[in-house]
Amino acid sequence: MTNKDLIKQYVDTGINIPEYQFNQLNNNLRTTYLRKRLMGGKLVDYEFFMLPDDIRTKYINKWGSEGIRDLIVFSKEPDKIIDILLSTEGFINNVNPDSIDNLLSYSKEPEKIMNILGNKGIEYINKLEPLGIFKLLFPSKEPEKIINILGNKGIEYINNVNPTTIDSLLRYSTEPEKIINILGNKGIEYINKLDSDEISKLLRFSRGKEKIKEIIRKYRPHIQSNKNKSKLFNLFNLFNVV
Repeated sequence: MTNKDLIKQYVDTGINIPEYQFNQLNNNLRTTYLRKRLMGGKLVDYEFFMLPDDIRTKYINKWGSEGIRDLIVFSKEPDKIIDILLSTEGFINNVNPDSIDNLLSYSKEPEKIMNILGNKGIEYINKLEPLGIFKLLFPSKEPEKIINILGNKGIEYINNVNPTTIDSLLRYSTEPEKIINILGNKGIEYINKLDSDEISKLLRFSRGKEKIKEIIRKYRPHIQSNKNKSKLFNLFNLFNVV
């Protein structure tokens, strides 16, 4: 059995195939594959890109915020997904708060999203609670922009944020240095007060370990200047920092 024969079998079953294999299919098999995939469930990003506009609109309406979330979160090109969604007829009129969460969190230009949403965006922010702001910030590649679009709510959130929330933001964020930047003195104070056990937990459970190490290096330089005395230096050595 040739590789092409094997791919044809996958096409008939509706099992997901990698994009490079999809690109090897002729037009008829591509159409069959997409039809089978639509019958089977949720699509991955490249499949979504390949859909005709009318079918794409039906897919969005069928899966709603759950399908939108999966498309955005697992895509290598979330902004491309977001641009398509925003240009889809009827999407803005029907968008709900869960979908707005994902649009803002995963976009490189959340301010553009807010401009497009108009009154819906304003209403969304007015109803946003602290937990909702937390959920916006930690997945975002641009947390500074998130805080900016929130206006007074963003300022209030930063002013009232507590050490437990700071710890969670740093652990879950892929851009912890940007989290420290938006926290300002609060973030620096938090880092400076961490003991060795707290640093150990932060390093062990964070998504952006290397970036956390850089933050601690920056604000706790004595870890390296007192190598023979510092318990924290030994901790850094454990995590292969030095």
